[in-house]
Order: sequence, then structure tokens, then C-alpha cells
Amino acid sequence: LGATILFSRMIFTEKATEKAAGIAMTSWLTSFSLFCNWWAFISMADSTATIDDIEGELFKIERIREVLVRRESELRYMMDDIQLCTEISRLKKELQKLISVPENKKSKEDKQKEEELVQQIHKFVETRDFLVDDVEFERLKPSITTTSRIPNQHCQ
Repeated sequence: LGATILFSRMIFTEKATEKAAGIAMTSWLTSFSLFCNWWAFISMADSTATIDDIEGELFKIERIREVLVRRESELRYMMDDIQLCTEISRLKKELQKLISVPENKKSKEDKQKEEELVQQIHKFVETRDFLVDDVEFERLKPSITTTSRIPNQHCQ
């Protein structure tokens, strides 16, 4: 029963964050597009630039830096998510092999290994839940730019 709840929670979490994947990519592409459009107008040879123009450019650069720092953070979360999901998938496959053996043919070691795998999977799922919560917290932090949750297409 514990394993069933654990796997149900994983599937629910995966589906909820998968819906945000498109939003995250759209947000990033929009920010990047604005950056590219802005970059095309910068010219160091423009000798008519005033202090206000330079301050405006500096402000724009600061906004772009914020977008890039936030994107770097999102990519780090995504990398952690991929690693956790890979490990969860590996453990689930190993557990599935043990579960497929009939109960009357399992040794004491097999039953113990099965329980250890469930506990390890549970630990990784909790870690991933914390990661998703942390991403949500970062997303909701006040900022000039907007970002979305990390895409989650890695857990299976």
C-alpha cells in the first residue's frame, strides 16, 4: 500500500509539473527574444549617446542579467530534477524485478531489499518534492522578469 501511494504521488507530481513545461519554455523564449531584439540596437560607435541613454542601456543590461541569472537557476533545478528522476527510475525498475517474483519464492534478503528500495524511492521523491517546492518559491519571488516552473519530462 505504501508503494502504491508513493507511485501515485510521483505520477501526480509528474503530470502537474509537465503542464508547466510549455509555459516555462514560452517564458524563456519570450525573454530571450526581447534580449535579442534589444541587443540589435546597441552600437558602441554611437557618439550621440547621452548620459540618460547610457543609464537606460545600463538598466536594460541589469534586467537582462536578472533574466540570465534566473534562467541559470532554473537550469540548475532542471539538472537536479533529471538526476533525481533518473535515480528514481532506476530504483523503480529494480523494485519491479523484485515485485514480479512470487511472494512464496522470495528469500528474506529479497524482501528486505524490496523494503530498502521502497524507502530509497520515498527518500528521492521527498527530495524531488522539496526541489519542486523550492522552484515554486523562486518563481513566486518578486522580480521584474517572469519565469515558470521547470519542465518535468524526465521522470517515468
